[in-house]
Amino acid sequence: MEIRIVDYNQYEFSVTTSFDENSNNSMIRWLQINGTTNNKELLQVLNAFQIDLNDNSIKPSFKQYKDYLYLNIPITSNAVHPEYINLIFNKNYIITITSSTYQSFRTMENRIYESNKIRCNTTDFLVYCLLDLILNEQFVSLEKVSTRIAKLDELLMSDSNISSGNFLTIKKEISSFKSIWRPIREIINNIIKSDFVSTDNITYFKDLQDHANQILDIIDSLYDEIANLYSLKDSIENKRLNDTMKILTIVSTIFAPLSFLAGVYGMNFSMMPLVNYKYGFAILITIMLVVVSGLLLFFKRKKWF
Repeated sequence: MEIRIVDYNQYEFSVTTSFDENSNNSMIRWLQINGTTNNKELLQVLNAFQIDLNDNSIKPSFKQYKDYLYLNIPITSNAVHPEYINLIFNKNYIITITSSTYQSFRTMENRIYESNKIRCNTTDFLVYCLLDLILNEQFVSLEKVSTRIAKLDELLMSDSNISSGNFLTIKKEISSFKSIWRPIREIINNIIKSDFVSTDNITYFKDLQDHANQILDIIDSLYDEIANLYSLKDSIENKRLNDTMKILTIVSTIFAPLSFLAGVYGMNFSMMPLVNYKYGFAILITIMLVVVSGLLLFFKRKKWF
């Protein structure tokens, strides 16, 4: 288990990698716990903050306790197998728990160091910044999905034979995005209603709600887009099948009368018309050509080809 502690206020900023229960009350503490494979060690750290973490949820969730708020938020671009962050905070500290190192936290540390606005603000503002960072990353992930859909559209329009699995994989991924992110709006709304967000920062969390709404709108749009594209693929494949069946029908229809004539004159009866006639074979071939020409003309007028 890796521990990283960021302590800061308006005038000071420090980063340490060793856990110390005695923190400076004049500074805000952000405790990052990464690689939580040792549950006993994790519980020891949480007990120091008098936190009883019993939530093993694998979906977005919100819980309000007497002394802190608990959030479970997805942080990965892999919607089918998402990774979650446990975020716990009150007015004195923030604790983030992840199963692996989340590199974007390093970006946030730099922002804290460089931004007086963050260092002069309360813990809930840092929570807003973290959630805003996570939500913005989802826009990037959805943009990648949109690019993949656009490439499928190009391949489909170029008459390429695309497997249905390509469409179903993206459709499943978008459905997973939808199920993961739909609860986020309610979670943000619960944060706003809690006692752990200052009045001055409510506006920022309402901005997060707008971002969450935009994400869900994009997800719905992408889902409709891939569904329509899959329907178009089915229509194109059905047209190709119909064209093939039409050609086979034309060929079968043309050869049916020819097979009939060939079958009749193949019965070897001696008293048949044209059997002993000098030009009998030529006449039969002429009749066959007339039949074929007539059928082709008929199909042409019917616009079968």
